[in-house]
Parts: sequence; structure tokens; C-alpha cells
Amino acid sequence: MNFAYRKNPAYSMRLFVLILLLFLFSCKNTNNNRPDLTELNESLGYQTAADVNEKSIVKEPYPDPDVFDYFVIDLDGDKENDSIFLKEKAKNNEPGVFHRMDIKFSSGSKFKHGNPIAFDKYDSLFNKIGKNELNSEYVFLVTFHGVKYILMSCYKADCCAKNQSIIKIRDNKAILVFNKGFDLSFIGDTDNDGVIEITGKSSSPQIFESLPDLNADVGTYVPYEVYLIKDIPEYSTEKSRVYNEKYYVWAGEKPSPFIKVLYPNDAGKPSLYQK
Repeated sequence: MNFAYRKNPAYSMRLFVLILLLFLFSCKNTNNNRPDLTELNESLGYQTAADVNEKSIVKEPYPDPDVFDYFVIDLDGDKENDSIFLKEKAKNNEPGVFHRMDIKFSSGSKFKHGNPIAFDKYDSLFNKIGKNELNSEYVFLVTFHGVKYILMSCYKADCCAKNQSIIKIRDNKAILVFNKGFDLSFIGDTDNDGVIEITGKSSSPQIFESLPDLNADVGTYVPYEVYLIKDIPEYSTEKSRVYNEKYYVWAGEKPSPFIKVLYPNDAGKPSLYQK
């Protein structure tokens, strides 16, 4: 083997430079091929620090102690923030959470809605018409066929139907379009005309006789009611008849203590009772 190159300084220098260049080139390629940490985090589903700073909004406590919660959001589509305040917190040992909701629009328009029975968690059936746009258990904001609505429910007292409130946002203002004691059984749009329909009962039947042989009870006639949610709620006789014929019985629009209904104990479909 010939080791003559060791005796040639020029050759040794050229070899050293060549090795150094190869090393630097290798390091450069390694750095270029290394995945960016941000891209890696995104590919794994992690949030980067930039994501957290841009997307996380910390809501400061509101200075008014009477405000239970508040939300800042563009309600009327004017690209300006409006404010929703939940106020008049329920007193100690009082069922429910708060008694009043205030809305303040960026235009200066204001709206207030309250109830002597405190508002509580909203009815779970509201989720049937869309996703809540607020991070709240008590106020349900939804865009339905391009129109924003706010829906709320009061505490369910034993004596009566749970009060449901529906507020429509239109022309930089809020309109109370439904406010009634109403145990909800359906909410949606059966004919896809863009109008919300709500179905339920304003009261519960009174049971006055038990029939063990039939495994049923006899009680008063209390039909389901279907309302179309417009600027003024509209009772629909036809839709009410169709719903009652399918799930209950139909003997007219009005509840009656003189019309007897047989209520099966196995939650089967009721029927008119004649003896």
C-alpha cells in the first residue's frame, strides 16, 4: 500500500477541505429535512403557542356583582360586538340560576327579558335545531335558516309547565316571539319552510281513576299544541291535529276535564275512554 500522500502537504490540505465541505453539506441537508415543529404539532393535533395566543380568549370577571355571566358576540351581523348579560342571580335556596337577561347592541339598542321563576339550564331538545353558538348551559344561541334566535328555559316547577322563551334577532334589535309555560316534546321544521315549529303541552292531564285490569289510568284531555315561531307565535290547528293523531288523541284544540282519556301505564299511545 502506498502512503506517499502523507508526505505531500498540499494533497493533505485538499483532502481536509474536501472532507470539511462534505460534512457541512451533510449538516445542511439534515437541517433542511428536519420537520418544522409547528407543522409537527399541527400534524399531531397539538396547539402551538401561537395558536393558543390567537384563539384563547380569557373572559374577565364582570365588575357588576349582579351579573351572573356575560357574552360578547356579533348578534346582528354588523361586524360589531354586542353584549348579553345574565343578571339578578337567584337567591339562596331558590331554584334556578338567574331571573333576567339583558342585550345591548353596538347600535345602542337594548332589550330586557325576565321571569319571576328563575331561568335554569336550557331544554336539551333545543339541540335538535342546531349547535349552541355560546359556551353556556343556560342560553342557547342558534342560527336557523339565516336568522339568529336565543332560547331559554326556566326552572321546572312541580305545579306547572316549564316556561320557554324564544327571542328573535332582527334589524339590530331583539324581539320576544314566544314566552309561555310549555313542556316541550318537539322542536324543528317539519316542512322545511324556514319557520321553527315547537310542540308541547301547556299543562298536564289530571288523573282521576286507576284501572288495574287495563294497566292504565283515566285522566283529562290535554292535547299537544304546535306553534309556528314568527314575530307573533301562530297556533297551527292542522299541525296540532296531525301530531295528536299520531302520538296522542285528537278531540279538539282545547283541553277538557269532560273528555276522558285512557293513559296506558306502559307509556303506550293514549286513547279516548268511553264507559
